[in-house]
Amino acid sequence: MRFYLFSTLIFLASCSSKDTKMCDCLEAGEKLNILSAKLLTSDVTQKLKDEMIKLKTEKTVKCKDFQTMGGEEMLKLKAECQK
Repeated sequence: MRFYLFSTLIFLASCSSKDTKMCDCLEAGEKLNILSAKLLTSDVTQKLKDEMIKLKTEKTVKCKDFQTMGGEEMLKLKAECQK
């Protein structure tokens, strides 16, 4: 009996948690946007270029699962991250 109760509680907790992959993707995109804005208003250095390449790669990797996702579903996941 305790096993079933414990299993049910674990299942419910996992269902209510955020999709951390989507949140990681959004965070990587935000970091890239901030750096892009900085590059538009300052001198471009090799360090900034390297950081831009690193952030683009990071965003590509973290967001690969969401490339073909529909807009409505993506907005729902985004809303979950903002809670």
